Amino acid sequence: MISVVLLSSLVGNFMVCKTVWKIPHRKPFSYILVANVAVAELINSLCISIIVFYEEKGSWTLGKATCILTNPLLVLTMCVITNSLAIIAVYRYRATLNKTRPSGPVKALVIAGVWLMALVITLPLFITRRLVQYSTGDFECRSYFPGDKNSYTPSYNKYTIVRLIFTFAVPYLVILSAYVALAIKLKLFVRKTENQDIDMSSFVSSAVDHLQADYNTNASPNASPRMAHGKPNIKPEKLHLERNIKNRRRKRKLTVEKAENHLLRMVVVIILIFVICYTPYQVIFLWEYFGGIENWQFYYHELLRDYLFVLKCLPSAIHPICYSAMNSMFARAFTRTFTRCG
Repeated sequence: MISVVLLSSLVGNFMVCKTVWKIPHRKPFSYILVANVAVAELINSLCISIIVFYEEKGSWTLGKATCILTNPLLVLTMCVITNSLAIIAVYRYRATLNKTRPSGPVKALVIAGVWLMALVITLPLFITRRLVQYSTGDFECRSYFPGDKNSYTPSYNKYTIVRLIFTFAVPYLVILSAYVALAIKLKLFVRKTENQDIDMSSFVSSAVDHLQADYNTNASPNASPRMAHGKPNIKPEKLHLERNIKNRRRKRKLTVEKAENHLLRMVVVIILIFVICYTPYQVIFLWEYFGGIENWQFYYHELLRDYLFVLKCLPSAIHPICYSAMNSMFARAFTRTFTRCG
């Protein structure tokens, strides 16, 4: 099962990166952020495959360099993924109903800043990672923080709390806040648009009434052929203006409603991915480190943890599917690729 998930993640995210790379110059910032997430998920999936191999074999046989890099890169890319999603949420909030877009240098600084922040957060793991050989000949790859022992790791526990806060708690709080603020922003825009349409309708109606009064005042037998019995025949013009206003109002309302529907779907997808895929494994992870889970373990505890680990890996495979389902460009690119392969 985990092999299928990891293979889907590798193929799907590679296709996402390829699709964004083929976009002509001046790529939209949202696509750059999506590609950034895809690159991080590619590296993340590769690291997970190495860790799965290590757990199945029971000994680290891939060398010291791989030991030092694998787990820290796994944590680093997870931090990049969650914080990139947070930036996407903030960007959607700023870009909706606002035509200003960031310049090229700003885009580069944002992407570099995400990776640099993730590197700072995971730097202690790179420094403290060690490969230890036991008398049995087996190798273990783990982190040794100053003052920690094999079963007593207060320093590592404190670092874990800080890392989880910046990797999960803060980004998802930003995501939720950004989408709630965007929903409020769209609601206010709808009300403002409706009020403007009402004011415009009143203005046009008043203008037409004044025009009709002017025609009545200046009416003469030699007036324009548009005169009928001394009165201007302007009712069709008034109806045409009112019809245009109603059409514009309807189109604006449909546009905003469509944006709101897309927003709600994105909010639901993000929340479900976080709650269903990430939360269970993180809960059992924290419980094993900080709670007396030994008193609550049951016969299938190890099996449950393995399945929760698979569930945790699912977002990397689901994200490309979400992109193709919610974006026509990715859908066309994926279809062309699968058609050629077929």
